[in-house]
Amino acid sequence: SEMTELEIRIEHLNAPELISAMDGNMAAYWSAYGRGPGSLQHHSDTVLWQYSSIPVLLFNGVFYSRMAEEDVPGVVQALREQIDRHGVGALWKVSPGSRPKNLDSLLLGHGLKLGGEIPAMAVDLRQVAGEAKTPENFSLHRVEGREMRALWGRMTAIGFGFSGQEAAALAAQEEAMDDETIRSQPRFLGYLDDRPVATSSVVYSNGLAGIYAVSTLPEARGKGIGRWMTMYPPVSYTHLTLPTKRIV
Repeated sequence: SEMTELEIRIEHLNAPELISAMDGNMAAYWSAYGRGPGSLQHHSDTVLWQYSSIPVLLFNGVFYSRMAEEDVPGVVQALREQIDRHGVGALWKVSPGSRPKNLDSLLLGHGLKLGGEIPAMAVDLRQVAGEAKTPENFSLHRVEGREMRALWGRMTAIGFGFSGQEAAALAAQEEAMDDETIRSQPRFLGYLDDRPVATSSVVYSNGLAGIYAVSTLPEARGKGIGRWMTMYPPVSYTHLTLPTKRIV
């Protein structure tokens, strides 16, 4: 569809297509969880909404909106039915590119509440390809295989403070991810002294390399690991190089 397979190349941060590309990239990441076991998803060129089997607000709701005004009430009602059935809330993510243009006021009129604002950040990868100090005794591993996918899910959940039940659900979803999704959204684990302590994922979609799920265990913070987990995956997308002790 146009949403997740937009064939564009973003050459600079002032490109008029940047907002649409960022929206599509974000939808590509979150939609993977709506295709997992026990999940419900409606995915078209105009809207992506889903209710996943992960009992965490972040994974449920609307992640892309280019719909007509008259279609909004139906999506609101569909999500309310899922919330009533499962007891876990949902988010409706609104960006400057969302449609209809008055979407935020429409949602408020339907009884939704503003949950907060999250900045969407973009950087020219050529600007971050310089020297970066590698943390001592640190190595970066690309996630391969079901067991490592499950580990990535558990580590990400711990890094974000999820409960045990939530961590188990995320690990199960990651383990069940299809190979095609993992190829387009590779996961990375960071190891300190041969022990996994950090995670990140990069999404190659819509002409961008989007970074998601950057987390570091509390005991390993303050060492520059999160910075490394953020910088290396997208820079590798452009075949630029960063110094590292070991990347497996």
